[in-house]
Formats: sequence, structure tokens, C-alpha cells
Amino acid sequence: MRIGTSLVEVGQYNEKVVLNALRRLGPASQRDIAASTQLSVQTVSAIVRHLLSIDVLREIGTDFRGRGRPHVIVDLVPEAAYSIGVHVDPAVTSLVMLDMKGRVVASSDSDEPTLADPVEAMKQTAGRIRELAERTGVPEDRIVGVCMAVPGVVDVANGSLRESVWLPEWQDAPLGALLAEGLGAEKPIPVVKDTISASIGECWVRGGDILDSTMVFVYLGAGIGLGLAVDGEPLAGASGNSGEVGTILKTLGMFEEDSDGGLDNDPALLVERAHGKGAIDGDLPPRADHHAVREALHQVCDKAENGNQEARDILQAAAQRIATLTVGAVELIDADLIVLGGPYFKELQPYYQKAVEDLLAESATQRHRDVQIMESIMDEDAGAIGAAAVVLDRRYTPRSRRTRMEDMPNRD
Repeated sequence: MRIGTSLVEVGQYNEKVVLNALRRLGPASQRDIAASTQLSVQTVSAIVRHLLSIDVLREIGTDFRGRGRPHVIVDLVPEAAYSIGVHVDPAVTSLVMLDMKGRVVASSDSDEPTLADPVEAMKQTAGRIRELAERTGVPEDRIVGVCMAVPGVVDVANGSLRESVWLPEWQDAPLGALLAEGLGAEKPIPVVKDTISASIGECWVRGGDILDSTMVFVYLGAGIGLGLAVDGEPLAGASGNSGEVGTILKTLGMFEEDSDGGLDNDPALLVERAHGKGAIDGDLPPRADHHAVREALHQVCDKAENGNQEARDILQAAAQRIATLTVGAVELIDADLIVLGGPYFKELQPYYQKAVEDLLAESATQRHRDVQIMESIMDEDAGAIGAAAVVLDRRYTPRSRRTRMEDMPNRD
């Protein structure tokens, strides 16, 4: 259904178009912004004047190129807005504050085990958010929102987890409402899938040419997933759960689910297989002990690097499965960019990135040869950075009503 738009919304939309142009161009003149957005110079001039008056833009110099009056160069004001992102991972809960330009202002990681009780966990998370904000000294009215990213299948409308191998006790708990209660917020905090938030974060933090790309983001975390974006716009799907790698690979018959619901590309299952092959010293760490699992995965990667063939075979087989799916996603959306990142990226990079590169190279098509592969600009806090970026993206990126994630209906 096509929905009408008021003149006020048109004006707000065009303001976002100008801001988005500056994220793509960097500091620019009104003439350059007009050329990029196809708005008239007069319209851009009016928008820029307004954004300067409310301290969202600032003048940073003058361009004397060509004849006539010099052109004033404007840029985003980093301090105009801040957002906070929370990423709940089974092994660590990460918090990040971003400024308007996507720069990390402050961060906080808790390596304490994630609490089984979501009510208490959200209460503690709210306290950590307040501590982070107080530590930065950022004025409260400049913090425009909080968002939480989680692994698993989410219910965007209700702010909850529908399914999660990693946090089964949290299933159907109203996480967004619980966190809002702890923060004293009037509306529930948005909850999004971490693979989708990571793709949004990559676009917001990196900016520039990536906003003109068609991207496949390979997220290597407690679970493996894909984030998709076209021209900087996330392809979240009808329910906000696009990129479910495990479901796709099971459907294709490429691997099966184990008895506990894990998938054999998840770090815990890689560790389990390595232990069964004698590629890990000592006892097998319990799957619930996520810190021990990560240390064991380090050991598997070290052994593979030092010539242990069993460890190498396990990692290469897992990498080949993800490479097959990644290249399939490239074909499906005609992507020109693959980004690899997430909390486990550093450990798995030598195998996963090489597998993707090799599979692309095997193709005879020119299109595959033109696909760029890069490492994410975000570090291990990709989930939290992405969640913070979701807030900024929703507030400042021009989106049609059809594609705004916050407008997704409850489909139950």
C-alpha cells in the first residue's frame, strides 16, 4: 500500500537526505551536496541554514575553486547527537556510545557470565548504561536513544527473543520493556538481531563509498550469520530476521543440527569436533562456559597454524560451508562488497577469508572478480557498535515507511 506524506515529513526527509550526503561525501559545499542529492541549490541552502542554526552542521572552511563567490564547506557536528548500543553475547555484554559521526566515545565490557534471569540481567544492564553515560559527561538531552542487539531470532515488534540456542532462558522475555523500565524510559528499547545491527554499523561508521554498495556482511560470533545492505540500507526482511545462516544451510542439506540445537559452524561445535579428534588438550569445556569455549577455539586455531592437520581440516571445512553461503548471497543480491567481522573474526579470519576469496576466484564471471572483500572497520564490539548505529540510522537516515525497521508490524 502506498501511504501519503505530509509537507512536514517531506521537509524532514530532505534534511536527512542532506545529512546522508555528508556521510557519503565527507565535508562538502552546498553545491556538491545539491549535485549529490539532486535537490536544488536553493533547497539545500535552506536546509543547511537550518541545520547550522541547531548545531547539527558547522562551517569548517571555504573552497575558492572556480569563479564567483567562494563556497563554504560544511560538515556534521560529532557532538550533535550520541547513541548507546548494547550487545548481549553469551560470553560478554558490551556497551558502546557513538557520536553523530560514528566514532566510539566510550565503551564497557562485562565478562561476567550472562545471567539466566533476563529481568535481573536487564536491571544490571540499565545500571551499566547509566554509569557509562555519567562517565562520559555527555548531556542527557544529546543522547538520542539506546538499542540492544542479541543473537538469535528476534521479535522486533515485542522487543524479545523468539528463538536462541545461546540464551534459551530469555525466550519471549520482553527485553526491550525490561531495559526501558530500568532506564526510566517511556517506550521499550528496540531489540534487533546482531547480524543486522552489524551491517548497519558498518555502513554508519565507515560511510563514504560503502553507502553506494551492495554488501554482504559475514558476522562471526557465538553464532554465524549474514547481514545484507543495499546503498547503506539494511535488508532486514519481513520480520527483521534476514540472514539466518543455520536455517539456510540445514535446508540445503549442508549440515545438520546437533542434539542440543547447535549448528556445526558455531564455535562450541567446532571445539567439540576438535576435542573428538584430539586437537584440544585437556577436558572438553562445557558449552555453557562460553569463556572456556573461546579459549579452546584459540587453541584449535593455534594448533592448526602450527601444523595440526585435524584442527586445520575442521576449520577449513567450516570455512568452506560459510564461503559457499556467502558467495550464494553475493549472487542472490548481486553484491559488490563482502565484509567479514564480528567477535570471533580475528581467530577465524585466516580460514574464512581465504575460503571466500578462493571460491570467488574459481568463478569465471567478471562480476565475481569485481567483488571487493574487506575486514570490518568495527572491532570485537561490532554488535554493540551496530546497535548504537541503529539508533542514529533510524533518526538521521532517509527511509521510506516501507523499509523502516521500527514500523514493522507484529506478525503473530
